[in-house]
Amino acid sequence: MKELFLRYYSNILLRNSLYPMLATAVAALFGFLFWIFSARLFSVEEVGLAATLVSTVGILGIFSLIGYDSSTVRFLAHEKNKSVAISTGFASIGIFSIILSGAFLLMIPFISPLLLFITEHISIALIFVFFTTMTALNVYTEAVFLAYRHTVYTFIVTVVFSAVKIFLPFAFVDFGAIGIFCAASLSQVLGLVLSVMILMQRFSYRPSLTFDMSVIARFGKFSAGSYLADIFNFLPLALLPILITNTLGAEQAAYYYVVIMIAGFLYVIPASTMRALFAEGSYNEASIPKNSKQSLTTTALLLTPLILLLLFTDKYILVLFGTNYATSGTSLLKIAVLNSILVTVSALYGSLFRLSNTITALVLRSVAYAGGTLLLAYLFLYQGLEGIGVALIGGNVLAIVVSHFAYLYIVPHDKKKN
Repeated sequence: MKELFLRYYSNILLRNSLYPMLATAVAALFGFLFWIFSARLFSVEEVGLAATLVSTVGILGIFSLIGYDSSTVRFLAHEKNKSVAISTGFASIGIFSIILSGAFLLMIPFISPLLLFITEHISIALIFVFFTTMTALNVYTEAVFLAYRHTVYTFIVTVVFSAVKIFLPFAFVDFGAIGIFCAASLSQVLGLVLSVMILMQRFSYRPSLTFDMSVIARFGKFSAGSYLADIFNFLPLALLPILITNTLGAEQAAYYYVVIMIAGFLYVIPASTMRALFAEGSYNEASIPKNSKQSLTTTALLLTPLILLLLFTDKYILVLFGTNYATSGTSLLKIAVLNSILVTVSALYGSLFRLSNTITALVLRSVAYAGGTLLLAYLFLYQGLEGIGVALIGGNVLAIVVSHFAYLYIVPHDKKKN
């Protein structure tokens, strides 16, 4: 047993794959407790508004990364002055986050009138912008730890700020929905502070107010392409709930949300292993063939038992949410679970395209996935949630087919490492 543990721990690819998975699991568990406590302390309306705010900040935070997170993973290992590159990332993401969150505040009357209350007082509006920026910067530190090939710090930081997070609602009971929002967002600030402290102590990072244009020039094309690809990857996630709600009704949208939330735990596995492959390949391109096979093997070993478990227990899991969820969501859950296999193959191509700096192929893959999924969802929606399942499968199949031809004909021959 000891030898097995040591062999695992000496494998950097496995370590950097599993720590983000564990971090996701910890965040989900403590997040669940956070909302249980909030539901006990606040009204249903306050919890609903706060959940919308927290979700919005999370989405804006991800969009604020402008692809710089991927560029950091790809190029940081080869930067002579890593502190300057990281500080430039903080500055770029921070500035864009302020602009993006400010634009959202201006668009609230048209996007979500229910959130107009955050624009009624300048202090609340500033708090919203501040927490959005802190969230984006905290997410960016995860990419920095991955670039350094030490995702254990992502896990440690996640455990600390998630554990603190569950107690914060008690401190904001008198502030309604804004109180819940502040409680959730303050944990992100804590995570950012801890991350920067670790970077300073463990990786000799020296914070500075730096915006180095030479770094922007080196990272720019890759960042822009990755950002565009990420936007297309996000579109089905953002638009499918709206399409389902408008066509099938809010009840079916609830079933869809729960199913995708459950299947999402499976999708974390290929996302983590392929991100680790991306980091290792960026550090040492000669390792790409070996690590590609190892990433697939690791994903298969972790996914296979979970897929089988969910296929046999799907009804029992959904019953925990209610009998209607089991009745209406079982078929979609089976499809979404099997879809994790396709997600793995597609994610592998995504990492290979990033490693070869073939941005055109990366964007084509994402466009194929988004376009295929949304078009098929529109065409098969009359079949209910099973039609959405067909769209999820079809979108990933199309993405894989496009990726295969892009790999054959677009990726330069000398970059085909596997």
